[in-house]
Amino acid sequence: MPQLNNATIGKAAPILPLLPSHTVWAPYHANAYTISGGPQFNHRHFKYVTLFIHPDIGAMYQMVTVHPQDQIMTGIPAADFDS
Repeated sequence: MPQLNNATIGKAAPILPLLPSHTVWAPYHANAYTISGGPQFNHRHFKYVTLFIHPDIGAMYQMVTVHPQDQIMTGIPAADFDS
């Protein structure tokens, strides 16, 4: 099991009592959608090599919903870790 580094433990200390018996875990549901497209250009100037150019444009959307199972895990998403 990976251990938290000291900076993360310091930020989470006010909201997360790190009990030896408590496991930090929460089920989640995630969706990710990607789309991309564009043409392909072939440059056949050389006899043994064909150069390909792929100018593309794309977009990505991702949504994650966390389903905490107890009060300790419920407080973590509401905490302000930026300060």
